[in-house]
Amino acid sequence: MRRSLRRLTGREERAQARRLTWSRAFFSRRSLLRTAIRKNRRYCNNRPRYVLQVQETATPGARVVRLRGPPELER
Repeated sequence: MRRSLRRLTGREERAQARRLTWSRAFFSRRSLLRTAIRKNRRYCNNRPRYVLQVQETATPGARVVRLRGPPELER
């Protein structure tokens, strides 16, 4: 997103000859915004499946810990 905004505002040049436009960046079929929404939705739908896969493949008796951020890692 940051890179696209820099290119749209003229702060960063693009290597290809085609200029990035607002409509191409956010409203086209292969837009950055559409891709981000699609990937996020796919990740959220797979989350329960990931939990089951970890439970099924964990060594019996092993404790599985899900860390959700750096503070949990430190703790």
